Amino acid sequence: DVAASTLRTLHSDSQNDDSPYELVGVVTQPPRRRKKRSSKVVPSPVGLVAEELGVRVLCPEKARDKEFLDELETEVKPDLCITAAYGQYLPKRFLATPTYGTVNIHPSLLPRWRGASPVQRSLE
Repeated sequence: DVAASTLRTLHSDSQNDDSPYELVGVVTQPPRRRKKRSSKVVPSPVGLVAEELGVRVLCPEKARDKEFLDELETEVKPDLCITAAYGQYLPKRFLATPTYGTVNIHPSLLPRWRGASPVQRSLE
């Protein structure tokens, strides 16, 4: 999973003594059944990695949830947000929260193949 491996890299780099940043939290999809016939509810791959690394996890049902946005603004207070494969529309209030904005990273270097499955479509 691209987002989970990105989180591991960001966390690892943030642990260096000379790191210019601190990882203050992760926003991910809420725990769900990941397999069609399973009744077991599990965190997203990003949520699992964040828990393993001891990083604060926020799991709003919708990115526009007032309680989530309030917590992001008043408690988390990010200077910068990095998004990777989040899967929901991010409201203006979310995008306006970090001091330095929000950066979306994506595994595809080919703008022609943007969309739900750019890597797979580029290989067709």
